Amino acid sequence: MDALVAENVMGWRCTDPLKVVWLDAEDYVRDLPGFSTTWDGMRLVVERMRELGWMYAMDAVDCVGGWAVWMGGESGRVRQEGDTLPHAVCLAALAAIASNSKEGV
Repeated sequence: MDALVAENVMGWRCTDPLKVVWLDAEDYVRDLPGFSTTWDGMRLVVERMRELGWMYAMDAVDCVGGWAVWMGGESGRVRQEGDTLPHAVCLAALAAIASNSKEGV
């Protein structure tokens, strides 16, 4: 999932088939953060989605013990759930980017 987030949300590109070396939008070499597994990685996704014009809300889902994340932008709203908040944020970001892409088709 982290590679999908790097490519589709962050706009990074991979320079090798093993997906070890990543270049960010300014062509700086980056290590692939744990976007979906760490709070620091999740922060990067949230900041990027805000740059892209997406607002967000997050809440604990008490009955199942996970997290729900809503993202809203010009192309609509998405809602995703995950076992952890970083995972839910990444699912929502990928869904938001996908919904934005479908609108442009």
